Amino acid sequence: MQNMDLEEYKAQLRQAQINVDEEVEEEEESDDGSSSDVQPDEDNKRRLAKLTEIMMQRFIDGLDNQHFDYSNIDDNPQYDDMKIMEQDAEDAYFAEDE
Repeated sequence: MQNMDLEEYKAQLRQAQINVDEEVEEEEESDDGSSSDVQPDEDNKRRLAKLTEIMMQRFIDGLDNQHFDYSNIDDNPQYDDMKIMEQDAEDAYFAEDE
């Protein structure tokens, strides 16, 4: 959390949870017209799954750069896929011969 303090980060997480809650409620209402048929545990599981999905996608898309330093992964050769890099180098070598 280099560029943002903890309280601001917590506020963003709370807002994300509110957005997820609203989205889940809209989905439930559009399914059968009421949200009272859903059990609390099922509702919480669904909301947690949706929040997890949103947070994972934000991380994968590189949108958590305020909270995470992606360069620690991007610039670390330990995480490089050597098979793909070797295949790319081989392809480039044989492409030069053509």
